[in-house]
Amino acid sequence: MVLYKATKDGNVPMNSDEESEILADWADNHDNASAPPQSDEELRLSALETSNNSLRADTTNLKSDTFAAKTDINGLKSDNTANKLDISTAKTDISALKTDVSALKTDNTTNKSDIASLKTRMTNAENRITVLENRATALEVDVAKIKLKVIII
Repeated sequence: MVLYKATKDGNVPMNSDEESEILADWADNHDNASAPPQSDEELRLSALETSNNSLRADTTNLKSDTFAAKTDINGLKSDNTANKLDISTAKTDISALKTDVSALKTDNTTNKSDIASLKTRMTNAENRITVLENRATALEVDVAKIKLKVIII
């Protein structure tokens, strides 16, 4: 009888030490278990069942890992959505700031224009004051001449 074992490379025959160990275990458990398979087909079937059970355990572990990965991916998607919202809010804030800067530039231009207008008005007022001072001086001269004529008369 040849016993097989399941490996990564498939089912392979056991060496004599492994067979002896398995047969000894079967002998020890003879009272509690059914008799070991007798034919090569039964042994091969048993090895295939063991391999199948191992594959099922691996599949269960992979499903568990996949579920954990999906949970992590969903968490990352949620974080990404929050980051996109933060970026959108920041873009809105930047747009509002650009509008404010544009308004300030307009206000600055208006203020410069107002300052230029005020300077012109101030220059005109200073010119009128000079003209009025000259007229006042001329009137004072005329008054002085009149007083002098009055005194002379």
